[in-house]
Amino acid sequence: MTDSALSRVRRSVAENHPWYTRRSHRAWLSRALRVRDPPSARRRLSIPTRAKCFYYLRQQCTAVTAAVETEALEKRFGDVVAVDSLSLSVPFGTVYGLVGPNGAGKTTTLQILSGLLDADAGTARVDGVDVTRRRELTDVLGYLPAEAPLYDELTGREQLRYAAQFRRLDENGRVADALDRYGLADAADRRIEGYSTGMRRRLGLAQATLHRPPVLLLDEPLSGLDPRATRTVIRLLAEVSNNGTAVLVSSHDLATVEDICDRVGIVSEGRLVAEDSPDKLGGAVDDRTDLETAVLELTDG
Repeated sequence: MTDSALSRVRRSVAENHPWYTRRSHRAWLSRALRVRDPPSARRRLSIPTRAKCFYYLRQQCTAVTAAVETEALEKRFGDVVAVDSLSLSVPFGTVYGLVGPNGAGKTTTLQILSGLLDADAGTARVDGVDVTRRRELTDVLGYLPAEAPLYDELTGREQLRYAAQFRRLDENGRVADALDRYGLADAADRRIEGYSTGMRRRLGLAQATLHRPPVLLLDEPLSGLDPRATRTVIRLLAEVSNNGTAVLVSSHDLATVEDICDRVGIVSEGRLVAEDSPDKLGGAVDDRTDLETAVLELTDG
């Protein structure tokens, strides 16, 4: 079966079969459309080929049960253990906060999930894609590091057009929508070097979500933001999550994490020491304990 035949049936299945959910549509169709065939070409497929493709897709789509899954993940830098037997499961449509002291392994975990680092042991999948399969991973993942990868000499519009061209997206429609959604339309033609910290953060988010990924990884997304910019970013994250995207956030801003996250994982010395909703994590230490106190208690901070 050729790749082009499989891609044509993926589109056909996505349009005509109810088990092919919106979430699996985004994940699998984005990969299928690497080969762009005219819709009329579907009709030339034989019945056996259609059946084979249908069975293949059903197996693959029903196998994806979590947006992010890690099992016994480990990473060392020499004698330093950065991630130690870390197992996580993040459902779709969830904002998951990864918190802990400096050096706990939060950023390293995000870098492994984004394919920037190789784990020494264990497995990790993002929307069913093994993180070692980097080419496929880029289709289902948006990643915003602590320092957004922006070019100061470009305008905001040019930056997003560059990102759209890199991903072979319809740059005109996507870019205009992103600029409007993230409140950057008025500053779209200004050079990025003149953007405030909040504007740079919003532009970074726009770039990370331009291809509408089912999973979004954010490293310190609220760092350095004033209260107004913080509120704007929080609102945008809520919108993304409500659309079914899984958001994994690493942050030191525990008060905000407590407000925006559905679940929180507390990491210490590379290990997941506690995981639950923010309210329950506080109650696990003391009925009157907030998340910040619980983190300090559970990490011996």
